[in-house]
Amino acid sequence: EKEETSPYPRKIGYKTFKDGSEIKRHVVGIFKRFTPGTPLNKYEFNFVLELIKQGHHQATEKIGCGVKTIFPSHDSKAEKMCIMREDESLDYLSLVPCLQKLCPDLDEKDLPKGYWVDGPIRKKIRITGRHMMIRGGFDGRGRGGRGRGEMVRG
Repeated sequence: EKEETSPYPRKIGYKTFKDGSEIKRHVVGIFKRFTPGTPLNKYEFNFVLELIKQGHHQATEKIGCGVKTIFPSHDSKAEKMCIMREDESLDYLSLVPCLQKLCPDLDEKDLPKGYWVDGPIRKKIRITGRHMMIRGGFDGRGRGGRGRGEMVRG
């Protein structure tokens, strides 16, 4: 008889997690706290880098010559992490495979699909009158600049 050993508590970065749902909440929290393109602070950088090293099936390819910075990004289908390597090359990856490998106690339904796959992408929304300005900040102009927000009739 093989005795199954629990993967918990699991240390990732500077924090020790007691179960998979706690790791998932931490990952989802990163996407809520950091807007796309904003580099992660040292604490979250070490967490995400360690999560990739421990759980991603292509970790050595993704990390390459070393990681300079990591920031949230998203394409039209999924929110992802963007890795800028020391040679300033970029690579994008989803953290869902890392969660699937490191958190065997999470069911498929427990994985945060709304943040990476199939679900709606979280966007910063500002309601102004009968219109919603998405991702453009004040009246769709970003931080006082002339950026064009995507206009959605409400």
